[in-house]
Amino acid sequence: MPCLIITGHPSAGKTTLAHLFAERARARNLACLIINEASTSPGRTQAACYATSYDEKKSRGALKAAFDRAVAASRETNTLVILDSLNYIKGFRYELYCISKAVGERHGVIWVLNDVSLVQQWNALRRQSSADSEAFYSDALLQELMQRYEPPDSRNRWDQPLYRVDVRPAELRKTGLALNLLEKS
Repeated sequence: MPCLIITGHPSAGKTTLAHLFAERARARNLACLIINEASTSPGRTQAACYATSYDEKKSRGALKAAFDRAVAASRETNTLVILDSLNYIKGFRYELYCISKAVGERHGVIWVLNDVSLVQQWNALRRQSSADSEAFYSDALLQELMQRYEPPDSRNRWDQPLYRVDVRPAELRKTGLALNLLEKS
């Protein structure tokens, strides 16, 4: 069964998309496993998983180990494996690609695109509505993670096939397109 690597900025809508994929897979009677920070680091928030470089390294190691186990088991169980995390480092995505290929599974990358201001707004709303305000990213950590993001490149074999999912509202997409056209001319 194929492996899906979901990547994008923090609070961009990756988990919502992962659950939509899982729902559709289950509607077709396919087994599906979502791997994320909640499943690999129980009791820790996403913000805590990326608070320091040590925490981040530990979290990535746990995600990679869980992905490795799930992909190896998916050969026998015919399970769709979805890695729902930031996956923002291209070297990490390359390691995930190698794990998939070593087992002989297909691999795809889904890049969730969203507007930076909308991501910041969604993160702030989640922080305000949550009983645990530490469960979501601080403004400084959110900005830091967005700056370090290494976007996938369809020319890299480990980022192929690359599917872009634009979750921005239509008005923002049109504005962004108009700005891109102005920059190119």
